[in-house]
Amino acid sequence: MSEQRPLPQSIEEIDALLQMVYKKIGAPNTSEIEAQVQHELSKSVVLLQRIKRYLIRAHYRQHHIHVAQLESIIIGLHSAIAVLLVKPYELHFAQRLRRDAEFAVREYQNPVGGVIVNTFKYVLYESSTAVKVFAGLALSLPIALALGMSARVVDYSGMISHFVVEPLVSRECAITEQANPTCEAVIKAQVNENLALLASVTLAGALGGITSTLIRIREFENERYTDTVLPVYIGLIRPFIGGAFGILVFVVLSSKLLPLQVSDNDESALNKWYGFVAIAFVAGFSERLVKDMISQTENRFLLSLPPAQTAPPTADKLEQEQELMQVEYSKRSSTQVADASVVEKLEPTT
Repeated sequence: MSEQRPLPQSIEEIDALLQMVYKKIGAPNTSEIEAQVQHELSKSVVLLQRIKRYLIRAHYRQHHIHVAQLESIIIGLHSAIAVLLVKPYELHFAQRLRRDAEFAVREYQNPVGGVIVNTFKYVLYESSTAVKVFAGLALSLPIALALGMSARVVDYSGMISHFVVEPLVSRECAITEQANPTCEAVIKAQVNENLALLASVTLAGALGGITSTLIRIREFENERYTDTVLPVYIGLIRPFIGGAFGILVFVVLSSKLLPLQVSDNDESALNKWYGFVAIAFVAGFSERLVKDMISQTENRFLLSLPPAQTAPPTADKLEQEQELMQVEYSKRSSTQVADASVVEKLEPTT
C-alpha cells in the first residue's frame, strides 16, 4: 500500500484564506459591505476554490510544473481578496488581479482555446472603447463571409427561379399562346440585373456604415459607452444596418415611391449602377438621409389614403343625444330659477 503524500503548504494557505473570508462575510456588519464588493469577492472565492481542486489533482499526479504554475496564480488572487477585505474602495485594483488570475487559469485548462478566449476577454475588459468598436467591426467580417458562403448550401438560384422568375414569365408572357423564348429571356435578364444591383447596394451600404463608424470612432469615448459589451455590439451590427439601409433605398427608388429617381440612360448603362451604389453608400453613411426618406415615404403613403368617412348616426344614438340635451336644459332652467330667487331676496324693499 502506497504512502499518502502530504498536501502542499499552499493548500493550507487557501483554506486559511477561505476561513477568513467566511468569517468576514458571517460578521454582524456584513450589510455594510457594498454590493459590488460582495460580487467581486464571490468571484474571487469561487476561482480560489477551483484552483484548489486543480492543485490537489496536480499534486497527486506529481505534476510539479503545474503545481508551481497554480501556486504562482494563488499569490495574485490572495492579494486581490486581501485588498477587498481590508481596502474595499480599491475595487478596480482587485478586479485587475482577479482577471489576471482568471486568464492564467483559463490558459492552464486549455492552452490553445484559453489564449483565444483571453484575447477576446482582454479586449472587453482592458481595452479602450474605440478598440472595442473596431473589434466589433472585425467580428462582422467572418459573419458576412459565412452568409456569403451559405449560397453553396442553400439553393438560392432555385428559390429565385421558382418564386420570382416563373410567376413573372407566366404573367408577362401570357399574351401569346405559344411559348416565347425572347420574353422569358428578357425577364430573366431583368431579374438577374436587379439581383446584382441588390447585392451591390447591400455591399455599398455596409461599406458606408463601416466608413461612418471609423470616422466617428472617437465619439464613442464618452460616458454613454462605458458598458463592457455595448461598443462591441455597435461595431458588430453597424455594417449590417448600413446594408439594410442600402436595400431600403434601392427598393424605395425602384418602386418610384419618391420623386427622386436614378436615371436609366440606355447610352450609358453603368450610370444606373453608379447612381444606386452612390446613394446606398450615403444611406449607410448617414442615418439622417434614411430617416428623412422614411418620413417622406410615410407622408406620401398617408396622403394617398382615402379620407375617413363617418357613418350616419343611428336612431338609438339620436335618442341618447336628445335625452342628454333635455337633461342639460333642465339643469340650466333650475339654475336660472335659483339665481332669480336669490336676487329677489337681496333686493331692498322700498
